[in-house]
Amino acid sequence: MTSARLKLPQVLGIPIFVDLSWFFVAALIGWSLAAGVFPALLPGMPRPVYLWMAVAGTLGLFVCVLLHELAHSVVARAFGMRINGITLFVFGGVAEIADEPGKPSHEFLVAIAGPAASGVIALACWAVSQPFPVLGGWPAAAATLAYLGQLNAYLALFNLVPAFPLDGGRVLRAALWRLRGDYAWATHVSAACGDLFGLFLIALGFWNTATGDVMGGLWGVVIGMFLRNAAASGYRDMQVRTVLGGMRVADIMTPDPIFVSPQAVVGDFLTRYVYRYHHRSFPVVWDGRVMGVVGIPQVATLTPDEWAATPVRDIMVPCGELDFIAADAGVVDAFRRLGEAGRHRLWVLDHGRLVGVLAARDLVVLASLATDLPALARHGGTAPSARDASSPPHFTGPNPLDIHT
Repeated sequence: MTSARLKLPQVLGIPIFVDLSWFFVAALIGWSLAAGVFPALLPGMPRPVYLWMAVAGTLGLFVCVLLHELAHSVVARAFGMRINGITLFVFGGVAEIADEPGKPSHEFLVAIAGPAASGVIALACWAVSQPFPVLGGWPAAAATLAYLGQLNAYLALFNLVPAFPLDGGRVLRAALWRLRGDYAWATHVSAACGDLFGLFLIALGFWNTATGDVMGGLWGVVIGMFLRNAAASGYRDMQVRTVLGGMRVADIMTPDPIFVSPQAVVGDFLTRYVYRYHHRSFPVVWDGRVMGVVGIPQVATLTPDEWAATPVRDIMVPCGELDFIAADAGVVDAFRRLGEAGRHRLWVLDHGRLVGVLAARDLVVLASLATDLPALARHGGTAPSARDASSPPHFTGPNPLDIHT
């Protein structure tokens, strides 16, 4: 998840984020609850009561989706998978699990944990709401809990649809993976089911729009398009992992990058490096060690009169751990590092010394080549030295486990 988001306190050691798009949906849900849903469920109440019910219902939905994602995350962590965080966004929530499951049973248990949690929440809400009418009080609380219980039941059932990347699609992938022992084929089939389900939602959405339910129909179209895109994206990720899973950074890096001495003055840096090699930035290296990066943005902080007397070391940007990657690291790990660090290139080190540079644009081209080999990925083929496609290669990119509405 790369869009603007707000970080909340951690829960069980897991970072929690709220994408800004969620606030738009929260406002829409709150308005619909106050204006239509709760007045229909509990007529005759004062308007302020409906407003408080809407606030409670919206916050309750937030908590329920968060618990759903926490269930995924806790089970995944029990199997040794790393959790980058949980993000709530326009379509619900996503557990950002940094590793793929190593076995079909792990895939199944991680995927089923979310719907199971939603089912338990639905039963709990229903059970707690029952005594209120008998006791003759708190009808608003009873109606709010009943609504949340019904919503969680729908949430569990929708996510059990066997269409990747929904939880049910991952359950299907686990079953197919167990049946044939081929992770790539199982992903291909479950992603195709996700694409078909997305088409069904789009068609249903257009039908609802044509018959008068404009808002519900448009929402169905948007969800269907999102699911189709997510299914295709998940399959492309698998293709990249399958084809490139065994390649090392040293295999694809640009070796022996041009570097600048920290003692060089800015004027010489411009004439001997920028104007000659046409790069916007260069590593600053001393005795084989990368000290920092210097380029046009740093030179722009000086006046031309200062170029002849200012050494590069005075304006360079120091490098941190996120700027480096080992030469023997996996290519797929490089994808993760670039995404998490927000960098457009990584300096490649071998025993602490600079040996190459890895540019994000080169990885994008490589990923495009990998996805142009669908048969190779689907039937378990790999690039030289890559591992067998019958089990998923170690991959550390964001891995959404489900989409909620």
